[in-house]
Amino acid sequence: MTCIASINKNQREELLISLEQFHGVWLVNARVWYLKDDTMQPGKQGLALRVELLPQLQKAITDALDLARHEGLIEAADG
Repeated sequence: MTCIASINKNQREELLISLEQFHGVWLVNARVWYLKDDTMQPGKQGLALRVELLPQLQKAITDALDLARHEGLIEAADG
């Protein structure tokens, strides 16, 4: 497993984005990990996508960002 990013969700949970192979298929995995007994454990919440679907996911995230900016939910990007 190659960790790509970690995003803090709250004090006890974080979202880990990773690239890994499962049964010969390359996946991007976005999984919520939680703190239990001072150890991070993988949770049930998450998403695993075949890497060839990444362009579609990227477009969806870009569209979501554009909409959120349009609605004033987040600041417009600089530049």
